[in-house]
Amino acid sequence: MHWYCCVKPMLGGVLWVAAAIALIAAWMASSSDIGLVYGRDELHWYLDAIVLAVLALGCKIHCGRGDGCGMCGTNKE
Repeated sequence: MHWYCCVKPMLGGVLWVAAAIALIAAWMASSSDIGLVYGRDELHWYLDAIVLAVLALGCKIHCGRGDGCGMCGTNKE
């Protein structure tokens, strides 16, 4: 397991899922009568979704080497 070719893309996928869950929670909070989902209002859920999505995009950026990871032999083609 190496950071740029193995761990970083998996972390990006986990952050995408977390952003999607936060967005769904924001929609639920905006449509509920109370306005709170797990004690947070829709603005906090929307901001969490945005921050998690931006972090996920950062994890999807590759290291810039065109030959892939020299350690585990993965090629970016």
